[in-house]
Amino acid sequence: MVDRSNSGRADRGALRDHFFPLLFIGGGSIGYGFLGGAISPLGEREIPAEYVPIYKAAEARYGVPRNLLAAHHRVETVFSTLQPMISSVGAEGHMQFMPCTWVGWSHPSCYGAGRGSFTEEEKTSLAMIARYGGYGVDADRDGRANMWSLWDSIFSAANFLAKNGAATGNLERAIFAYNYDQNYVAEVMMYARLYATEGFIPIEVIEPSESGFARPVPGVVTSPFGIRINPVTGKPGGRISRRHRFCLPGGTAHSGVQSW
Repeated sequence: MVDRSNSGRADRGALRDHFFPLLFIGGGSIGYGFLGGAISPLGEREIPAEYVPIYKAAEARYGVPRNLLAAHHRVETVFSTLQPMISSVGAEGHMQFMPCTWVGWSHPSCYGAGRGSFTEEEKTSLAMIARYGGYGVDADRDGRANMWSLWDSIFSAANFLAKNGAATGNLERAIFAYNYDQNYVAEVMMYARLYATEGFIPIEVIEPSESGFARPVPGVVTSPFGIRINPVTGKPGGRISRRHRFCLPGGTAHSGVQSW
């Protein structure tokens, strides 16, 4: 497993204040529609340009969307700017791997959180990783798999995510395997959406009403949420509408959903 603590990550309170007013419609979950998607303006501002070729190369090898790798990198170490890049439970490097996940959980010293007992040389040994079934990868081809190499770390994260479902579109399952925390899954998915331009429309919402959010549909609202009003007497009736109805061109009625 990787680091499943919240230590060393971006402040989630500030994150929520800055981004959570954005809602996403259309496109559904991130998957093949986001493979090769253009980087968004926010991604261009936030993601260091020199990292993008690494994400693309890892995507080409493992089939994990580049924007998902960028999102993990952002959440784990804010693109390798947090110092030191060692968490309180022992996760290391750019993508915060536990040593046992990197080298392999079948190693006799691996239990609990997965700190294990390894020398620095053992942590980078390709023979050790092959023997114990770890996820560490030698992407920069220097003969070692090093958590402190940016190429090795990102490719190893892609390797982990691919083997846990991301390569076949099961992104949320793969992210949850990376960190057993639904808030973590939501945070990574949020950034992955924000860093690509395909498959969604961002909508800024100030405050939801008690009825939730209405999906945007062209047309005039002819029958809103709430208690029906008798058109003759003007008095409330007994029925309660639980959806909007819109009058579309040509007189076709359409019901909007209450929330998503």
